[in-house]
Amino acid sequence: MGLAVVVLPLTKLGGAAPLLMVSLLWPFAVKFGFSYGPLREICWDMADALRVLMFRVRRVALDGWRRAMRLGYERRADEENLLALSMLAL
Repeated sequence: MGLAVVVLPLTKLGGAAPLLMVSLLWPFAVKFGFSYGPLREICWDMADALRVLMFRVRRVALDGWRRAMRLGYERRADEENLLALSMLAL
């Protein structure tokens, strides 16, 4: 029983040591990953595809927003014209 109490805490990684180790090792892992040719090409292809996708989404969203704003302004102008016409009719 006493041996299990001593061995169990020694086998567990505790504290901030694993976090510190990961924070020190991830830049090397990323650099190693990008030094591998096919992985680098895949990452560049994904970045290009994401850039094109965001361009298209932005284009669709902004075109819809512009159209909605234009229709809103036209509606307001129509309401003002209708009000002016009704005042003239009185």
